[in-house]
Amino acid sequence: MLSLPIFVVFCLPHYGVDAASQIVTNPPNFFFDLNLSPTIGAGYSHTTGDFYPKCIEVGDISDPHMDYTYNSVSISTDVSTEFNYYELRQMFDHRISFYKAWAELHGSTEENKGRNDSSKNILFALLAVNKYYETIDEAEGVEYVEDIAAVLQRLDFVSMVQMCGPHFVRSLTRTSEILTIMTYVSSQNEVAGSGQNVLHSAVMNFDIGMELLNDAEAFASESQLMVTVSGVGIDLSDGDNSPLLASNLEDYVDLMDSVYGMVGTPGVGTVASLEIVSWAHFQHFQQAVGLKDIMSYISGGRDKRYPDALKQLNFIDNAEHIASVERTARFKLFLQNTLSACLHELWGLSGLQRCRSYVLNKFNSTDATKHDDMSSFSESWNQNKTAWHLNERPEIHAERLKWLLDGSSETNTTEFLITKVIRMNKKWIRRYYGPCMSALRGSKYNAAGGAIFAQHWTTISECFKPSCTFPTSFWDDDESNCIFGPRPISTPWENIVGFFCVPDFQFDPNLSWGTNCNLDIPRNQR
Repeated sequence: MLSLPIFVVFCLPHYGVDAASQIVTNPPNFFFDLNLSPTIGAGYSHTTGDFYPKCIEVGDISDPHMDYTYNSVSISTDVSTEFNYYELRQMFDHRISFYKAWAELHGSTEENKGRNDSSKNILFALLAVNKYYETIDEAEGVEYVEDIAAVLQRLDFVSMVQMCGPHFVRSLTRTSEILTIMTYVSSQNEVAGSGQNVLHSAVMNFDIGMELLNDAEAFASESQLMVTVSGVGIDLSDGDNSPLLASNLEDYVDLMDSVYGMVGTPGVGTVASLEIVSWAHFQHFQQAVGLKDIMSYISGGRDKRYPDALKQLNFIDNAEHIASVERTARFKLFLQNTLSACLHELWGLSGLQRCRSYVLNKFNSTDATKHDDMSSFSESWNQNKTAWHLNERPEIHAERLKWLLDGSSETNTTEFLITKVIRMNKKWIRRYYGPCMSALRGSKYNAAGGAIFAQHWTTISECFKPSCTFPTSFWDDDESNCIFGPRPISTPWENIVGFFCVPDFQFDPNLSWGTNCNLDIPRNQR
């Protein structure tokens, strides 16, 4: 058999590779994924981007410092889109609110294309507060939570990584922003006129006096001014704070006079970056596991000390490998359990209910045309000869979905598809996951649990099978390794489960699916 070299490539986020602490900004994208909840003391993996529970009691958190900025820019949609993008990007400088501002500018630019004697203009004003750094005060002492302390006492470092991750969050920075968007229409000869200057002055100078405010209000009335205020990472817990509502310039000035309470609260804001520290570089962990204790080995008949720096490096990389394998295991078992739940729902319906029901793709919107296509497709499709078809991606007939997930399109139909999936996952666990984790838990150089410090996973035969860390691979006994094909299951069940499970059934009394929905015919004759 042709043997090809394997190159292991690690794609890491932006951080300093020569530093004990590492700054993580993107990925993961903390700005937009509201499912992420990074907190100080939580575990983290660079390889997977996953967060883990807090394994240390962090005690006191230092008070953050703050930077405050308030800028505005006025943009005409008559100017080229590229120039406006550059000008907007310069002002926002990777701020969260940039995307909302750009969406407004893009939409207004398209709307302005139909204007001949006037143009739409936008004034953007951004108030932003950076809060840095909320960090663990190590001088006050750090303690492990009770369960983790017990794991460390029995020298089970693999379980510690599985529970806490390879790294932990030592500090984080937050940002709070309030974005104001003012859109107004001006005639062509007023684009650079005094009215806009008055408006700009009213926005940038809150204490403007009644005369200037009246002039600005007059311009606003003539130019169809619309004001939109939005906030990101702000504190709305104080009932005295004004709501982010402004229908005119006077409301806006009053709002900005009281807005600091929303953006200046320590510990409140969207997470902008994290400082990550490996457990191997954490002094309390080093003391707890005896990382600096002498580990010796015999080489050339002489006693030699295993380098402490190499122990740290091995632990860091082995811990990331454990995190990667754990994520693959979770992926495989999650799909298996979702398949089981999906079949439970499908088998729970009567034959008539399934024949008159369909399931929508969870990620695609549907419309009447797609539903009509699915209905006619289901009527004409020969279900006894073919596998899942791309035409069934937007919607799928419920009886057809059950037929596929039962494994009826497989060459071997003597056992259910879920039985094959369970057997395939069990083989991966027994042949790769279990042996690799056991090897990393082993002793080395007479040190209990020392393998994770004194060996790199690429030198451990039970672990150095990189293809086994990929979610879609499966174990092959002939290769004694994980492969990607040919697949033991021909049905693309992972895609089907991902699209349609657990199903949300839609009812259609006119729906059918060939002879399978002719309930007068015995099932074994359909």
